[in-house]
Amino acid sequence: LWIVLPIKPFNYFALLWLILPFLPPRPQVQTGEARIHILDVGQGLAVSIQTAHHVLLYDTGDQFFQGSDLGKMVILPYFMTLKINQVDKIVISHPDKDHRGGLKSVQEEMVVHELLVNDPKYYRQGLKCHEYPSWQWDGVNFRFFPIKKAFKEKNNSSCILQVSNSAGRILLTGDIEQI
Repeated sequence: LWIVLPIKPFNYFALLWLILPFLPPRPQVQTGEARIHILDVGQGLAVSIQTAHHVLLYDTGDQFFQGSDLGKMVILPYFMTLKINQVDKIVISHPDKDHRGGLKSVQEEMVVHELLVNDPKYYRQGLKCHEYPSWQWDGVNFRFFPIKKAFKEKNNSSCILQVSNSAGRILLTGDIEQI
């Protein structure tokens, strides 16, 4: 290319066609679709769900004893790469550290419009997922399966979220063992 350019008249259109294959595509999420990415946070969970105009984060990974957490190390860089600077809803399935560990970091660095949790008293914030109504974003349906029974184990009180569209559905269950 560098040999040919000085000889031939410079053609911007041709140069554009040579550069385009090296640029990564940024496909947009269409109405009625959901982009679901399960982030690698080791033990625990973090799932990003994007619709055409909204973002939901289900769980935030673990927090380490040294002070760092997977919100800082995985979730925030992931959202930065996608140029996402706000989250419409964060769902924390249950209070185990490997599911809520990155929450504080995400809340400090991003605008979070709503927090949904299994027990707002434990977190001193948020709304109870088991009483939260179903909703729809951009043709994608979201609904919680409420747990009314009291369990001794906190895992079995996890927020269970179903995400569905015309193509199928996914069920995010936290760490439930039985219902």
